[in-house]
Amino acid sequence: MIDVLNEEQDYQKYCINELSLILLQYTIKKLKQVKKTIMRSLSHELRTSLNTVNGYISEAYERIYNIQELYKTLGLSLNILIQCS
Repeated sequence: MIDVLNEEQDYQKYCINELSLILLQYTIKKLKQVKKTIMRSLSHELRTSLNTVNGYISEAYERIYNIQELYKTLGLSLNILIQCS
């Protein structure tokens, strides 16, 4: 009788250990999926922000270039006016 009880207890311990292992594997799998989703979302958010900053920088460079071209044109115009005077 004691042997039967020991065997039954051992079987229960075995089942609990197996279920714990299965639950742990499932939890790890789900956590990896959550991590992947978060990283994908974060990557998208960072790309969006960086594209916005890149747009502002491009706009600033374009304005600086236009101002430089304007000064060149004004300088040439002033030189022509001075020479004609």
